[in-house]
Amino acid sequence: RGSCGRYTMELGYKGWMEFNKAQRIHYNYLESISQILCMMLICGLQFPIVTATIGAVYLAARLWFQIGYMVLGPRGRMYAVPFVMLTQFGFPVFTMVSLGYLASKGSSTIAEAEIVAQEMLKAD
Repeated sequence: RGSCGRYTMELGYKGWMEFNKAQRIHYNYLESISQILCMMLICGLQFPIVTATIGAVYLAARLWFQIGYMVLGPRGRMYAVPFVMLTQFGFPVFTMVSLGYLASKGSSTIAEAEIVAQEMLKAD
């Protein structure tokens, strides 16, 4: 066994490099997806359309990032990075505003929070 596993030893250098790139992209995606999903859930309570839009931009930018990195190597990802970073900086802003709005409603229990959420849905 090599340090990369028994299956990658048979790939040759080019195959190993492609596998390594795919693995790096996957791990890079996993580093941020939990934060993005949590922020999308919270932000979506108050700003559903904005959340869907930013989420779609994030998904497209991550796909662009992946394709660029696989085809052109590390330099290929640089075209998508501004869009990925824009969404990763935009979500916390809308999430904090959404949390502030929910906190200003004054719900102190889960039952009250459910009532507030139902009122918000009826108001839209």
